[in-house]
Amino acid sequence: TQSGTTPSLTNTGTMTIASGRTWTFSGGAFNQNAGSISGLGTLALSSVTANLGTNFTNANTALTLSSSTVNGPGTITNAAGKTLTLYYSTIGATAALDNQGTVVANGTSAINGALTTAAGSILRLQGDNTTGFSTLTVATGFTNNGAIELTSLVSTYAATLAVTAGTLTNAAGGTITSVVGTGGPRALNVALDNQGLVTVNQVLTMGRASSAHTNSGTVNVSGADLTVTQSGTTPSLTNTGTMTIA
Repeated sequence: TQSGTTPSLTNTGTMTIASGRTWTFSGGAFNQNAGSISGLGTLALSSVTANLGTNFTNANTALTLSSSTVNGPGTITNAAGKTLTLYYSTIGATAALDNQGTVVANGTSAINGALTTAAGSILRLQGDNTTGFSTLTVATGFTNNGAIELTSLVSTYAATLAVTAGTLTNAAGGTITSVVGTGGPRALNVALDNQGLVTVNQVLTMGRASSAHTNSGTVNVSGADLTVTQSGTTPSLTNTGTMTIA
């Protein structure tokens, strides 16, 4: 636990976290300028500003972020079969996130750097009894090759995905689902290019101003209502695919 004036820890060597153990870094700055972190344990950053000069993968070492910011220029790779949890945390504009596993966003979190997703990956916005609502803001457009899920675990909490600039492209093999969960509203504040499958099982709204939405895939309004609110400059929705309304 770091406190006082500008505390920091800088690693240019090797840190190994044993299986079943957690290395919790709380407060101040963590600088991973070189070297490596390995082992089968967990690296937990809480109220930390982390500066990654090298790439980090959680293929062996699990990573959780709580009220923390991770800056680059290193890339965070969330490996297949692994889970990266964001609690009120931010991936900075100078960092990149490569999601090959599952990213779970709770509270208010942001991805300001480049985001890439692999087939089979999951981006899950999940309100729970710790954080309540889930809001994830992605600064630039990206392509979803896996699954995006908007859901809740407890009570009628909201789940919102916002892409503030550019387009969210749901690729031919990608899925976006508003999941019933335990109730609550779901929102996509994005400009959507859907080439895959969008399934509405819980009430879903889309409402980013001045957005040109396109659908060449399938939109299945099956279990709840979908509302698209258009405003701003030349908003539109163009359909060349399939829209099924129960």
